[in-house]
Amino acid sequence: MITMKNKYQRLSKEEKLEARKLYISRNPDTYKKFKKLSRLTIVGMIYAVFVIVFDIFFHESLLKESFISNIILDSCVLVFCLIFYIFSKTTIDGQINKMLVEDLRNKQVEKWRKEEQEEFSKSKKNSKSKKSKTTTKKTTKKSSKE
Repeated sequence: MITMKNKYQRLSKEEKLEARKLYISRNPDTYKKFKKLSRLTIVGMIYAVFVIVFDIFFHESLLKESFISNIILDSCVLVFCLIFYIFSKTTIDGQINKMLVEDLRNKQVEKWRKEEQEEFSKSKKNSKSKKSKTTTKKTTKKSSKE
């Protein structure tokens, strides 16, 4: 069996775009969900950065406990959004890679099946020609006996 764990990573930029389009055409619902989650995480990252900047510029005292807790909370939201975005991107790339590997395996299996069918048809032709030779020989022997 063929094993290619990183076929998608080996593709050129144009081939990656083609593979992504192929995945979208085969799994439109899954890709729509992925896009929605990606937009949500990007909005979350923008929100977290905006709130951090807002806290820094419009807070009265930088040493208050509430300021530090706000920055920590906003930073956690930002880190969570980054991690989630990277994880979702890696997951969708893995799904595209899985699809490409399955396609490659299917093509290889089809190729093997065609080769087997050709060999089988050749062997059938050979056996038919041998049978026809033996039947002609038998009939000639019978006719010679009579």
